[in-house]
Amino acid sequence: PDIVLSDFRPSMAAAARIAKTPHVSVLNATWTPYLDWHEVRLIWPEHTRFGSRWGKLARVLAGPDLMRFRFLDLIFELVFRQMLHYGVRPYDEIQAANGVAPSRDLYHYWLGDLTLVPDYPTFMPLREDTASSVNVIGPLVWQSGNFSQIEKLQSMLGRSPPTIYATVGSNGDPRVF
Repeated sequence: PDIVLSDFRPSMAAAARIAKTPHVSVLNATWTPYLDWHEVRLIWPEHTRFGSRWGKLARVLAGPDLMRFRFLDLIFELVFRQMLHYGVRPYDEIQAANGVAPSRDLYHYWLGDLTLVPDYPTFMPLREDTASSVNVIGPLVWQSGNFSQIEKLQSMLGRSPPTIYATVGSNGDPRVF
C-alpha cells in the first residue's frame, strides 16, 4: 500500500515500519507521550480492569474531590514508565528481526509518521513540546449518506437540554455498553 492508517492496532506500527510504508496513526491523547498530565486529572471509577477492590482503593486515595494526591503522581508515573519500557519489548524484537530500530517505549512505538489525535484539546491537552507530526483533529464524527437518519439523530440531539459530549473509551465500565 501507499499508506497505512490504523486506529490503535499495536502490530500495525511494526508492520508499516518493516514494509517501509508511511503510517498514519489515530490515537487518543492518553496514548501519546505528549499528554499534559498536569492539566488533566483522572477520575477513578470503582470498576477497573483489575477488579472493583482496586478501583475502590483508587477512589479512596483520590480524595474528596476525586483528585489524586500529588505524591501518587510521581509513584504512578515511575511505575507506568517502567510498564511502557517493558511492554515495547515484543514489538522491538519483531522490528529488530527485520532490521528496524527499536522504539524508546510504547508511547513512541504507537506514534505514526503522522499521528492524528481525535480529542478535544480542553479535555486532553497536549504539551507545548508536542512533535509536529502529532496533530489534534477533534473528535471523529460519524456521518451517513442516509439524510433521513441524520435528521432523526439531529432531532434527538436538541439544544434543550444542551447536548453533552461524553466518551468512556477503552477504560470505561463495560456495564455502560
